[in-house]
Amino acid sequence: GYDNTKSAPTRTVRGGNGNDNATEGQGMTGNAILRHDIMSTLPKTILDDLGCVEGKTSWQKRRSALEAVQNACTSVGYSIEYNKALINLLRSVKSRLTDTQANLKPLAMQVMGALMSSLDTRSVVKAMPVVGQAIFVGTGDGKKSMQEAAISALHCIAYGDPSASQSSIESKTADPTLLSSLLLPMSEALANPVGRLGLLQWLLQHASTVTKSTVGNLDLAPALVGALQDKQAPVRSVAENVLQQICANGAITAIALENATRDLSAAVRSSMKGALTKCIEATQTQPLSTTSGSDKKETTDVSVP
Repeated sequence: GYDNTKSAPTRTVRGGNGNDNATEGQGMTGNAILRHDIMSTLPKTILDDLGCVEGKTSWQKRRSALEAVQNACTSVGYSIEYNKALINLLRSVKSRLTDTQANLKPLAMQVMGALMSSLDTRSVVKAMPVVGQAIFVGTGDGKKSMQEAAISALHCIAYGDPSASQSSIESKTADPTLLSSLLLPMSEALANPVGRLGLLQWLLQHASTVTKSTVGNLDLAPALVGALQDKQAPVRSVAENVLQQICANGAITAIALENATRDLSAAVRSSMKGALTKCIEATQTQPLSTTSGSDKKETTDVSVP
């Protein structure tokens, strides 16, 4: 079982927005931040235990293993070193996100959130291709408990804070680099109507941080225009709010909106006209100092038929 006496000391320093590398751009150990090899605090059988599927009581061994990882994150003060062994641990925890025992899936998601938010910023970006898609699949799970666990994990990752929760984030701002690493798998997950409302509400909370520099070359317009066509009015309403704010931030241009709606039927485009007009107008609110000549042409030449 898990032995707390093997645990490394907790850390007491977190910088910036709760993420030690959010502003300093330090290496994996940060600035005077001691990071720990979490595998050295765990039983040597931890990967086997996480993957144990033989026998009627194997689920209990998997649950105990997940709890051991969760306890280990706490014991090292949520300050984990990025290494090959950590990636193997993340993969093992990821496999439990689709556990046949439904009640283990939210626990695995909690552990995933704790692990990812215990890494420095650069390491989260490195690890995201390994686990990002699986985390967002959780937002579209059929069980509400799994959807909520996934959204909670995403908050923890975006803030670089393992204690982040719905009730504690009103005054916080997401770390732009951490949020940027989440946007690609997020845009893919929006294609699933199940859990779309919760995902859009999560994005709305972070919309002020979704700027041109955060988005980079990623085109969010198709995913959000797709959400505008949801059958549920509350989903469409939140999607419109998200899209309008991101357009106002300069992260989506009028031309991108036009490209995303070009192949839609006239009837669908007509039903979205009000929302799209507001979003196109929002693209025109960009200050001249941050708008290039080509961008200014984009915001004035496009109209919704």
